[in-house]
Amino acid sequence: MNLIGLGLFGGAAFASNLVLFYFDDDDVVDEALTGPTVPALIGSAAVFAVGCVLFGAAMIRARVFPRIPSWGYAVVLPLFAFLTALPDSLLTSALHVLVGVILLWLSAALWRTARSVEHTAIPNRVPV
Repeated sequence: MNLIGLGLFGGAAFASNLVLFYFDDDDVVDEALTGPTVPALIGSAAVFAVGCVLFGAAMIRARVFPRIPSWGYAVVLPLFAFLTALPDSLLTSALHVLVGVILLWLSAALWRTARSVEHTAIPNRVPV
């Protein structure tokens, strides 16, 4: 669910930031946001948010990764999905930075975990 939501939300963010942003006429933007466009954007954000909550809950229950970024993934990323539709402000910029910190922290924890497993998995390596 998280992977599908990430793909959908990434596509919606791409369309919003690289297509709708460059329309000069507000009437053209309003016309583009008629029909199924807005429900599709909201649906992709909802799938992403639910996927983040489920994946964050799995990380919290597994207790493999640090608690703070695991909770941040479960709480902050779903907020990010819906608050990015707001106009650019200090809040949205801070939210982007916070999401970046959470993802970097989890990435560093995964890197450390993978490196420690790599060194302990095969203790008696035989050179070939």
